[in-house]
This record gives sequence, structure tokens and C-alpha cells, in this order.
Amino acid sequence: MLTITVPAQDMYDEVHQEFISTKEQTLCLEHSLVSLSKWESKWRKTVSF
Repeated sequence: MLTITVPAQDMYDEVHQEFISTKEQTLCLEHSLVSLSKWESKWRKTVSF
């Protein structure tokens, strides 16, 4: 399993002229050879590592 932590950020939207704050988020990703094979067959792409 791969765990990625995306830190909180403060950004400025120039179009709306306002500040935007995001919260810290943790993503937990899990993969298997079966799921990769299904993804490749659906999208007709090959994943190389």
C-alpha cells in the first residue's frame, strides 16, 4: 500500500481575487497485478515501471 500525505496550502485565485485554503489530506492507494491488467485492457495502455 502506498500512503501519500498532501500538505495544507494557501493559494490565491486571481480571477475571483480571493484566498483559498486547502486541508491536509492523506491518500491510501493499493494496487495489484490484476487491477493493473484490467486498467491496461480498458484504456489500451501499458504501464512500465
